[in-house]
Amino acid sequence: MSAVQTVLRDCGAAAGVGYWRFDSTRGQLHWPSGFGPAAKDASYGSWWSLAEFGQNLTPADRTRFFDYFENLFEPEASKSLDFPIVSAKGTKIFLRLDGAPIAGADQLLAAGIVRNVSRRVEAEDHARVTTALLEALAITISAGILIFDGQGRLRRANRQTFRLFGIEGNEGDEASLLKILGNRIPAPLLSEIADCRETGTAATGLLPSKSTPEAAIRWRANPFGRGGVVVIFEQTVSRAEGAGVQPERPANGKEGPRPLSASQETPAVQAKSAAPSEQLAATKDYSIDSTRSYLDFVHHPCLIIQTRDASIEFANRVARDKLGLKGSGKIHINNLFELSGRHAPHNVYVTGQRVSNIVTLPMGARVTRMNGVDPDLLFVEYL
Repeated sequence: MSAVQTVLRDCGAAAGVGYWRFDSTRGQLHWPSGFGPAAKDASYGSWWSLAEFGQNLTPADRTRFFDYFENLFEPEASKSLDFPIVSAKGTKIFLRLDGAPIAGADQLLAAGIVRNVSRRVEAEDHARVTTALLEALAITISAGILIFDGQGRLRRANRQTFRLFGIEGNEGDEASLLKILGNRIPAPLLSEIADCRETGTAATGLLPSKSTPEAAIRWRANPFGRGGVVVIFEQTVSRAEGAGVQPERPANGKEGPRPLSASQETPAVQAKSAAPSEQLAATKDYSIDSTRSYLDFVHHPCLIIQTRDASIEFANRVARDKLGLKGSGKIHINNLFELSGRHAPHNVYVTGQRVSNIVTLPMGARVTRMNGVDPDLLFVEYL
């Protein structure tokens, strides 16, 4: 191997790229080391019979692998193939083949490259899971949601938001509904959202109700990623209450958002009182003992989770009945991260070997960190 070939080989291996050769007449495949089974020798790659190499793949992937090389010399054949394989270390990796016949060769010869695309596949899987989770959250929670991308385009809204702006689902498909919604969002609110995107700071304000002049909808905007913004329409409050709320002021000294004037009114939503989590999270002198009797009269499950050891600090009567929280002693949950996005400390991971009373709480809860009391406490409620 020449000095240039050695450099290219080493650089390719570091980048997760190797090259292969295929001799159709002999049915032999020269495969680079580090892209599947252990090499037969210490050189860059090893020659395998196609049938022998295919034994490292699952039956379904093996069939696609054989078809790729069988059809590679046909004019209209696909020149790419994605498939998983078990590496020499015993871990599954995902590979992508690209190749073509060697023009002018006396025999049916082909060559190409193979790339380790495991990171891309994992990122795609993570994106799909994240998208599914966001869809589930948008459907589950009672608050209205707007999502803008980094270019300020409206990308997502849940049914609560459509109802807030007087839009019903029978008015068209999702793209049509989003277009209608975009035309109904008041210009001052769009301006505040644009400022939130450009400055990377959170914003909050009030959205007046048309049919109930004394009521308003509290909204909160938070930036994410590269210029994206999520807007939550949280609850209905009186304008008198909203007038007493001081607007947020970002660290850059720019004045925070103000409540929208009555001239930019929108269709009303049914007024409702603040959820228990919002009331409790805002109470600075909160006491668990003094509030238990109150929570036992709430008609939906409410819990207080201690994140230091992923344990249930308190559960009201409805939660104990509906979630099956029986028995005495401390109860731990084994899905703290899925529920709240917060890991328990490494030394208190909840497993069957560590604690005996373990439960899995259902997803779809409203989770609030109780910063006014203890930032390690979470208030969890199922509405």
